[in-house]
Amino acid sequence: MESQIVIHQATKNDLALIQRILKQTAEWLHSIGSTQWSEILEGKDNHNTPLAIEHGDVYYATMDDQVTGMFILWNKQSKWDEEMWGYDCNQDWVYLHRVNIIRKYAGTSVVQQMIEEAKKIAVKKQVKGIRLDCMADKSYLNSLYQDIGFSFVERIKNYDTGVEKVDFNLYHYSVR
Repeated sequence: MESQIVIHQATKNDLALIQRILKQTAEWLHSIGSTQWSEILEGKDNHNTPLAIEHGDVYYATMDDQVTGMFILWNKQSKWDEEMWGYDCNQDWVYLHRVNIIRKYAGTSVVQQMIEEAKKIAVKKQVKGIRLDCMADKSYLNSLYQDIGFSFVERIKNYDTGVEKVDFNLYHYSVR
């Protein structure tokens, strides 16, 4: 039986850890030819991770006392989310970003466990559910989100990420 993860809400003392996880994932993406998250390798932080930590929106996972990954669950829309989803005037949703795992845990259930924990957090926050976007050409991730209960909403075509224009799929998971 595989071990279960434990979710920790990141504090300012965890910033360096979170930045290392993000950089490791950005380096891996670069190594497979992806431009996704390339701004991290340039020292840019489009998600303002320190502020997200301060707002209580950043979580990391451990298993058997080893860090396995992290995610951001925004309580409020970012500019990116507004552009993707339109303005959420009632703040009825949380927005899942930067889901990533330490490479040695690839192929395990860690990412699914982390997202299940994100669902539990959304329930506690008493929101309608979770929204996320995923590059449309990432078939593994698109399948993963659908397999764990997220519903496809729509495709945004030729969205300008600042690095390239790509298609994004929007998904949501309703908690009520």
